Amino acid sequence: MDLKRLHYFCTIAEQGSISKAAKLLNIAQPPLGKRLQELEEEIGSPLFTRTPRAMVLTEAGSFLYRRACDILSQVNSLKRQTVTIATHKQRRVTIGISYLYLRYFTPILMDYYQNRPDWDINVVVSDSSHLEAMLVDHRVDIALMQVPHDRQPWFVRELEPIDTITVVSTHYSAILAGKTSTLPISTAFP
Repeated sequence: MDLKRLHYFCTIAEQGSISKAAKLLNIAQPPLGKRLQELEEEIGSPLFTRTPRAMVLTEAGSFLYRRACDILSQVNSLKRQTVTIATHKQRRVTIGISYLYLRYFTPILMDYYQNRPDWDINVVVSDSSHLEAMLVDHRVDIALMQVPHDRQPWFVRELEPIDTITVVSTHYSAILAGKTSTLPISTAFP
């Protein structure tokens, strides 16, 4: 498997469409679609279910996405560690961010970049349960995610709730009319 294809695949999965991923990667859509097609041929299975509004990961696609994120994170970590050794930076910090809340955490991440010049920051984007496993394995130092299942081994600082909306089909709208829901968000440090 080619690392560039895995990177493209992960970007498509995170963006939900080839066109959005192509804009982010600054490449044309046809070559990006071709790389995805090559990867699906190599795997022997579709990695996305294509709908008119978005591309949704298949079961095989979800598995590959999680593992590819690990691999790409390790490659980035290897690169950053090598650069750290070469440039003698003082501290390498890996921050995991839940992809569901990436937009919300961007200002916090920018604060880390601006106010901690002695940190060599590596960012990993994944789901909260995967980030929790990465905390356990010491592959991330800080996780901006949903509240972990087991708070005991961590220092957990709950952040202010974010404004969210729930979009439901008209079939359920009468049932949920006037109801509110909250999503617990936290920062976990090992």
